[in-house]
Amino acid sequence: NESAVDMKKIEQKNYLKYLMIVAALAFLSGCSSCGKSGGGTPAQSPSGMPVIEVGITNSDSVNYIVRAEVALTDSEHEVGLMNRSSLAGNAGMLFVFTDSQIRSFWMKNTLIPLDMIFVGADKVIVSISKNTVPLTTTSHWSAGPAKYVLEVNGGYCDSKNIGVGDTLTFEGY
Repeated sequence: NESAVDMKKIEQKNYLKYLMIVAALAFLSGCSSCGKSGGGTPAQSPSGMPVIEVGITNSDSVNYIVRAEVALTDSEHEVGLMNRSSLAGNAGMLFVFTDSQIRSFWMKNTLIPLDMIFVGADKVIVSISKNTVPLTTTSHWSAGPAKYVLEVNGGYCDSKNIGVGDTLTFEGY
């Protein structure tokens, strides 16, 4: 009888080990894209906004990747990149609107120069306001209807030969 009890304990321990291994594998496979964008749930910025990879293909067919925070709500649109003292070289913010129309942005409370890339619903660049001056209330208007605006560091577009007619690629918006 004692050996039967011992055998039952061994079977229970083995079963528990099996369950732990299965649970660990399920957890790891579910998190294969954790912290990355492009698969499953996007990464998030410290402000809680999603972060996605935005591809920009210039007229030379060179593709550049910007890791962009995604501003979806009116309050996120209003704050944008205000009060930030720096922005990583390949970082930016993608403003997503529900419709395409002529857009106007300004630099009030924005501490760093930016390139504002105005993009149509077809993800083609309609205009760019380059090296916008920080802390100003000058309006920067899109040259045509824009559903998206991508803000990047000032000078980025010139350094990458990005211009009107170039295309953006990103998913989910």
